[in-house]
Amino acid sequence: MSQALQNPTLFIWLLGGFRVQVGERVLAPGEIRLRAAQQIIKLLALAPGYRLHREQVLAAIWPDQEPRAAINSLNQALHSARRAIAPGDDARGQFLILRDQQLRLGEPEQLWVDALAFEDAARRAQQQDVAAALAALDRYTGDLLPDDPYELWLDMRRTALRQAYRALVLGTAARAEQPADVERVRSAIHQALAGDPADEELHRAAMRLAARVGERQAALGQYALLERALRHELQLEPDASSQQLYRDILAGRVAPLAAAGQAPDVLLAPLPMPLTRFIGRTRELAEVRQLLHSTR
Repeated sequence: MSQALQNPTLFIWLLGGFRVQVGERVLAPGEIRLRAAQQIIKLLALAPGYRLHREQVLAAIWPDQEPRAAINSLNQALHSARRAIAPGDDARGQFLILRDQQLRLGEPEQLWVDALAFEDAARRAQQQDVAAALAALDRYTGDLLPDDPYELWLDMRRTALRQAYRALVLGTAARAEQPADVERVRSAIHQALAGDPADEELHRAAMRLAARVGERQAALGQYALLERALRHELQLEPDASSQQLYRDILAGRVAPLAAAGQAPDVLLAPLPMPLTRFIGRTRELAEVRQLLHSTR
């Protein structure tokens, strides 16, 4: 379902950090008091249809607790989350509804989630112009929930979002022809490299764009950064493609930006296929990770 909602009631931000807004009211960082209450909201915000079976929620958030203790913890967390999201009695029944063993965050038309909005925009951008691709890149404001690095149920979705962003960056870099667009793509490349400094293809894209706008020294400096990153992280030297690009830049063989109206017809790289592996977890937790990673 598209996240381009006209009047969403509950806004949830997960990229670069966790924020919640209900209508015009922005929740303060400590307003959702229990960490488990925050985790339930995050979990359901990423789940298909914004709902999961109660056992899947218990497996994801309280995997080591006895069943009775886990259910008590769930009830306490739900009470805390409901009071924070809907402090008034009139709205209390709209969110975090547990019925027939299914826990639902809310009705889809009531919700907007930034990670899903990015995924929708990235998919649409494959068939649209550079402006749409740049707008999609702007939606990726950071990794998925970076303050939760050890939550196993987030691993695959976080990786998938990174891969989608990387593919979008590289595809847009191949099409950008206007100087302002190139600068925006270069900024996006550097953001992607912050998460993987040894990504050789991203370095090459940055080198090529710098050379195409006449910044030869910046392009050569990018190659030096690539060399250091590869030696530090992988004990490797740049591959043949990177070395050839370096020689082309030195020799002035990289074509400048095309004249206005002559942008090449290059399609964006397709978004990566979903990952499907699960390692050392219970069946319920594996199901949660699969659901959170699945395409809506």
